[in-house]
Formats: sequence, C-alpha cells, structure tokens
Amino acid sequence: MTDYTITTNFGAKDSLPSGNAGKVIKGSEFTTEFTNIQSAVNSKADSAGDTFTGGVIFSDTVVANNTVTINSNAIVSSDLVVDTNTLFVDASANKVGINNATPAQELDVVGNITASGTLMGAIKTALLNEIYPVGSIYISTSSTSPATLYGGTWTAINDAHVLQTATGADVGSYLQANSRQISVSEMPAHTHNFVATEKFSHYDAGIDNNGTHLTADVRSDSDSSMFLPSSTLQNKNYLTTVGGTDAFNVQQASYGVYMWKRDTLA
Repeated sequence: MTDYTITTNFGAKDSLPSGNAGKVIKGSEFTTEFTNIQSAVNSKADSAGDTFTGGVIFSDTVVANNTVTINSNAIVSSDLVVDTNTLFVDASANKVGINNATPAQELDVVGNITASGTLMGAIKTALLNEIYPVGSIYISTSSTSPATLYGGTWTAINDAHVLQTATGADVGSYLQANSRQISVSEMPAHTHNFVATEKFSHYDAGIDNNGTHLTADVRSDSDSSMFLPSSTLQNKNYLTTVGGTDAFNVQQASYGVYMWKRDTLA
C-alpha cells in the first residue's frame, strides 16, 4: 500500500515566460504522473470490502458496525474488552474476568457456571486433589478403588474399625485390640459345684466379693440331725452347675464400608 506523490508541478509552469522550455507540458510527464496515481490507487483498500495480504496497524479506535470475521489467529497485545465487563482480558496481569472487569484470579467469574459435559483434565484433577489430599481417607460402599476414579496411589484399609484420636500418636497404624482381666465384681452372679467323697464337718460354700472362702457346717457332735452318713455324702453333687460355652460377642454395632488412604497425588 503506497501513497501518491506528485512528480511534476504543472501549476508552476504558468509563471514561466513564453518561450521557456520548461513551460511546455510533455506527454511523458503525464504518463509518469498517471502511472504514479494508478499504483497508489491500486494498492489502497476498497472501502466496500477488500483483502489484506500483509499486516495492518490501526493507530486509533476501530469501529465495526457489523460482523467481524477472523479466519485465522487474532493477536491482541493489550487488554481485550467485550461490552465493558462481559469478557475482560487483563493482558498485563494475565487474568480473565467474566462479568468482571477487575479479575483477581487467572479466571474470575461473577455468576453461575453451567457445563453440558463433564469437567475433565486439569480442572478435575486440581479439584479432586483439594478434596482428597495425601493422607485423606476415602470411604465408599463400592469396591472400586479411588485410584481408578481419581488417579494417584491408595492403600486399602481392611478388617479394622476407625479410632478417632486427639493426640495423633496412633494415626496411620493398625492397633491390636486391648485386653484386661475382669474383677470379681464384674463376674455374673454364680455358684460352684462340689463332690463329697467322705464324711466332713464343713464344706467350702463359695467365695465372697472380697475373695474370702465361706464355710458351712453339715454335722456337729451336738446336733445329730446334721450328720449325714458316708454313703449319702460320697460322690454327690449338692450345688447346681451354671454357665455355658457360648462365645462372648464384643462386636459393636457397625456399618460395613470399603476404605482407602491416599498415598500420592495423581
């Protein structure tokens, strides 16, 4: 695209005296002038529509009153503003705002976001890493490992209840079940059997709550009614046997789930 520059000043010829050779208008001068005009006109853009084969620089505001179609890349070196704040690109801060002309984040949206498909890629990974960082616990009634769903590595936690701890001393380790001996007062009330094998004057009637053996006379020299002959006493059970062989259930009320601990991020 070139500008037209006058080559011959035809008006200056009028002031020349008669007979001056320069006062003569030559055909070659007309040819040169019209050639220059032709080159300049042909290189200018048509206001009714034209095609630019090189770069175009606008030094001022460009106003388009109709649709602007860009068939290749559009490079904007400064801020991009669409309808004040519908879309605002802060070129210096590398931030984009939607309904927001002062974006504070790389993408700052004021209003709701609706997606017709699934959010994938970096957004999904970043979100899941925020929800399930390393060391977090994933619980589900599905046996599918979270490594399949979210990536990363996970360790399954099997056959154990979860213990909440305030000190953190036992976090991340399996604990054995605690055990203790029960005291006499914690035992169910019961009696003991004995078998008499000979005459005796008293027998062990059991143990009180303090662990002391109790005795009771079955005969005495002064009271013959308490005497029982040897044949009666021998090999007889005089107390009733109680108890059984049922297992003692210590399982607390529970709800079965699958559980994993996250070891590494995706």
